[in-house]
Amino acid sequence: AKAGEKTGALGTMLRRAAGYLQTEYETTAKIRSAMIYPCVMLVMAVGVTIFLLTFVLPRFIPVFESRHVALPKITVITLAASDFLRTYWKLFLVAIGGLFLSLGMVRRSQKGREQLDRIKLALPILGPIFRRIAISRSVRTLSTVLYAGVPILDALELAAAIANNVVIQRAWLTVRDGLVEGRRMCDCMKTEDIFPRTLVQMVAAGEETGKLDQVLDKVAEFYERELEVAIKTATSLIEPAMIIAMGFVVGTIGLSLLLPIFSLSRPV
Repeated sequence: AKAGEKTGALGTMLRRAAGYLQTEYETTAKIRSAMIYPCVMLVMAVGVTIFLLTFVLPRFIPVFESRHVALPKITVITLAASDFLRTYWKLFLVAIGGLFLSLGMVRRSQKGREQLDRIKLALPILGPIFRRIAISRSVRTLSTVLYAGVPILDALELAAAIANNVVIQRAWLTVRDGLVEGRRMCDCMKTEDIFPRTLVQMVAAGEETGKLDQVLDKVAEFYERELEVAIKTATSLIEPAMIIAMGFVVGTIGLSLLLPIFSLSRPV
């Protein structure tokens, strides 16, 4: 609507915006559905670990103490973790609450938000997805507003604002500043490592042909398809990693219980 008011082509812009919002909704729904299973696995892993450490493991402590069994190191460490969790569980909850509160406060500051956004882009597996989401949203917005006739400088500001990532937003604004200095858009984008080389090449082709909005529209479609593939790939990697991590934690606790029991069953 903002772009339509700038050009007077509100009807055309609203139709384009409807398509954009539908694509945005579908992308968000795919991400949420893909992350449901890993999130459920994470909650289950944490819940099972807390249950074993606070309810199951303490039941065996009197048995070990009464039989004066020499406990293996793994059992000693697990018992220490159990004792710490049962004794300081209130402090543990306060620490978790303080962590979320601190993240919220950091997110409100410009420098803190930039650091968090940099961390998001640098994460393994998830980092490339965050990057593709931000770039695809920006490119789609840029294509839409250029099609509506918005000047390139204003279009870049809108594309930067929609990225929802300070790092990528700053890169788009740097490109805008380069255009003000009289440089080509593709040349400005080359200096920013955040932009994929394919995107820079397509922008160069769009500037040469004078059909930048159409080229960006095709690029946006490409990145949206690539994002879907990246989400599926990330899900296929996260799921077994979560299963392995959960199995490792539960196996470690189980082993810490079984080793002393084996010692008790040995003939003296």
